[in-house]
Amino acid sequence: MRQTRSTRLPSRAVAAGLLALTALVPLGAQTLPRFEDQVLVTAARAGSTVARVPAFVTLLDRDDIVGSAVHSIPDLLRQAGVQVTDLTGNGRSFRVDLRGFGATAGSNTLVLVDGRRINQPDLSGSDWSQIPLGQVDRIEVIRGGGAAVAFGDNATGGVVNIVTRNGDEAETRAAARTGAYATVAADASSRGARGNVSYSVSGDYERSDGHRVNAATEGGDVAGQVVVRPGSAFELGVSGAFHHDKTGLPGALTETVLEGGTARRDSVTPDDFAEVDDRYLMATPRLALGSQGRLLMDVSVRQRESLAFSTFAGGEFSGDTSTRATGFSPRVVWTASAGGTTHQLVAGADVVAAEEDIANTVVFGGGPDTGQFTLEKAGRAVYVRDEVGAGRATVSGGYRYDAARYTFAPSTPSSRDFSMHAADIGSTVRMTDAVSAFAGVSRSFRYPLLDELFDFFSNTILDTLGPQSSLDIEGGVRAESAAARGSATVFHLVTDDEIFFNPAGGAFGFGANENLDGTTRRTGLEVAVSVLLRDVEIGGTFTVLRTSIDGGRYNGEAIPGVARQRATVLLRVPLPARLSLGLDGAYTGARRFEGDFDDRFGPQDGFFLLDAKITSRQGRARLFVDVKNLLDEEYSEYGVIGGFPAQRAIYPSPGIHAFTGIDFTF
Repeated sequence: MRQTRSTRLPSRAVAAGLLALTALVPLGAQTLPRFEDQVLVTAARAGSTVARVPAFVTLLDRDDIVGSAVHSIPDLLRQAGVQVTDLTGNGRSFRVDLRGFGATAGSNTLVLVDGRRINQPDLSGSDWSQIPLGQVDRIEVIRGGGAAVAFGDNATGGVVNIVTRNGDEAETRAAARTGAYATVAADASSRGARGNVSYSVSGDYERSDGHRVNAATEGGDVAGQVVVRPGSAFELGVSGAFHHDKTGLPGALTETVLEGGTARRDSVTPDDFAEVDDRYLMATPRLALGSQGRLLMDVSVRQRESLAFSTFAGGEFSGDTSTRATGFSPRVVWTASAGGTTHQLVAGADVVAAEEDIANTVVFGGGPDTGQFTLEKAGRAVYVRDEVGAGRATVSGGYRYDAARYTFAPSTPSSRDFSMHAADIGSTVRMTDAVSAFAGVSRSFRYPLLDELFDFFSNTILDTLGPQSSLDIEGGVRAESAAARGSATVFHLVTDDEIFFNPAGGAFGFGANENLDGTTRRTGLEVAVSVLLRDVEIGGTFTVLRTSIDGGRYNGEAIPGVARQRATVLLRVPLPARLSLGLDGAYTGARRFEGDFDDRFGPQDGFFLLDAKITSRQGRARLFVDVKNLLDEEYSEYGVIGGFPAQRAIYPSPGIHAFTGIDFTF
């Protein structure tokens, strides 16, 4: 099987060349936003600033989105130094991995949209295609388990909160894009205010043939939000959206298939597909409690219908799943300041419920075999978190009690209960006007997903599978000046009873969901730098991460699918005639094929991607040309061990391709 070519030396040379392009540009008078001015709504579910958060934080604003050559949120996160994997190779199913969890990253990274949880209660993970990039105002990424107190389950690796654009500033825009693989995409939005009512509405559509056989995708969204402010003491927001998409699943290409002459663009599963309808409605009342307090409530309901069809050796599988999730999250925020000391106390509760109705049909060696299942999870939690600032120091800490009950039918036994605790304590200290330090310790957890805990073949709950818990220790520095900004952190994350899919587990050795019988350790360094030289911006990130398993069957092994080294480089250059050039480079190092805990199959090679974007601004219009994979790298983001006998398999990624489009603001 032909793997990707090694790109370690070229990637370093290209990165050095990009930085060298700016070496002769004199320092100008523009400034970068200071950490103390960068507001985070994710922190403690109450609002804070980057300067006060004792964790490694990345904030991507509207300028970052417009200036980059990306068309999805996961691609934008990759440029921010996050390990992102396109699982199917057609841009519809991504894994976003904070802190090196590999195959289970989707269950250890909490994803929010305007504070609303979008992680699925099952293994389908987060559906990134539901979030049009054009409607995003900013993205907040907080790494580490410190957010588990405020948000609970799934936040062990960190939190990605996507904040959409509201109606506080009037704007109407329309955009269209076309290009490689017969891609056609369009979106439009309008926002504004009338008296005490603000609003925003949006819609988007995209279809593409994809770069492989049976990689075609088509889908769209409509969304809206209304906020009513009848007085200074009360506000009511109502938002909702509907999403639909249908996508072909070209599947993996095994070593045997590729050596037999199958082209990288071909598919051995030409009939596989997935189709999704997803809708939600959310109400967000806000009530002032005097001059120092406020009551906030989030009430949401989500309904998702998904249909999937796949083939395997000698048979086929179809699944029809309906999921309904509801949530109620009241909280009180109290703030005060006196004598140079600031204080913010947050106390709240979460009540959530998810019900999944599943109809699975398997055809293998005879007639169809159909199973009907109902899986339910009900959760409740209370939490409190306090933040105190005095002079140059801020100290914060909190505690959460969380309980969950699972009920399955048909099943013997029919239910199982868990309860977990989360806690954190941290501090930030401004050492000088330009340098600050932060440190924190947190305890987080993850419950099993619905289809991790339930055995569909025996209709029983896996009584040997339980929650995992993690201890995260982190410390770092932030430094800034008028034209430069940087952050660096070191962390050590220890996880007990980590939930994973053991490819050698189960009664017959075909694999099973288990708690790892060893302790997993993740130790790393993360660095981010941004420099402004006159009108030229350069930046980059660097991550080195070591994973290991101590004890048990896989003692001394690393976590598959996790790159030990990653780096990004960014360049934004203004050109004459109202043109601008953007270059985005991302290097992902070698990593084990997913499922290869024993390191029997060798590494999947690293790769370096370079994207370019040329933009022309003409009045209210912005015309652009995006070139993806400018160096025409032959690579695969996702590789896995599978089949009988077990062998390497890849999902080939696309070569060089381009898009052009226009974005018009009224």
